[in-house]
Amino acid sequence: MINSEHYYTSSEKIFTRKNMCVLDKSTLEVDVLGPNGPLRSCNFCQKIAKVVHDKYFKSTPAERQCLRRHMIDAAVAEIQPCMQSKLHDFSYKVPTIPDFDSAADNLMQLVEDSLRHRIWVQSRLDVCSQVNPGRATNTRSCLDRGFPGMYEQTCRMINECRQSTTQANCMSRFDELHRAACSCLKEKREELGNKVEKLKDALMSSTSSSDCTSKVEAAAGAWKTKLIQALKDCYSDGGSQGISQIPATKLVEIGCLRATQMNTNAKKEFAIGFRFLRTFLDVMQDRGTRFCSCQN
Repeated sequence: MINSEHYYTSSEKIFTRKNMCVLDKSTLEVDVLGPNGPLRSCNFCQKIAKVVHDKYFKSTPAERQCLRRHMIDAAVAEIQPCMQSKLHDFSYKVPTIPDFDSAADNLMQLVEDSLRHRIWVQSRLDVCSQVNPGRATNTRSCLDRGFPGMYEQTCRMINECRQSTTQANCMSRFDELHRAACSCLKEKREELGNKVEKLKDALMSSTSSSDCTSKVEAAAGAWKTKLIQALKDCYSDGGSQGISQIPATKLVEIGCLRATQMNTNAKKEFAIGFRFLRTFLDVMQDRGTRFCSCQN
């Protein structure tokens, strides 16, 4: 679980002295999906976020495992070409990645608490960067550095795996793959962030549903189809009230039609929702790439 006290200060005097962003401990316990969370001022966003939350955290372990497997496979399909390029080996295939989070299926409250803390940290950093970029930069640097023991168990496992052989060429290959994987994951994180921004722009600035549809298709690519297929495969009801039964292209058309009819207030709420989506994706990627914080 992230310890935000290492990165943020909780009093005005301390944060002024350290030139850091402010985040008090009581805020960490506030419901991120509630009226006092990052989605405040957007009731619609809160409702959607709670549906998504319940769909995952209140599902069965088998359903969660199925959904994670779909997402892992989709991520592998994204990074494999990148790794092949960096390794100069186009025959390289990313091996099957185990579901590391399956061990946490009996500890869902801890997982939920960890995600809540991370979302608050990222959300506060986003707000801080708009008000005081200097403090945000200092806080972000602190986050990047981490603190001793932050990923102790993860890094111990990585190191044990690396040292399981005495062959120098094998250890060298392990390090090479580790560097390539982490570099590609960082690049894909930036790409995904750009896609989210393009989706937001497409839905908020398009003047016609056809223009919006083409822009959304370009930004979302195959991800929308993969997500709907995952809902169909992993949940007995086909996802959210049978949403997976609707073709992805039709869902885009419906969304774009509604988006082009939004008034000013609705667009403000939409922006809040997309900002939260970006924060959530950053948090999930931090969780999924924690092994990249280990130094060999």
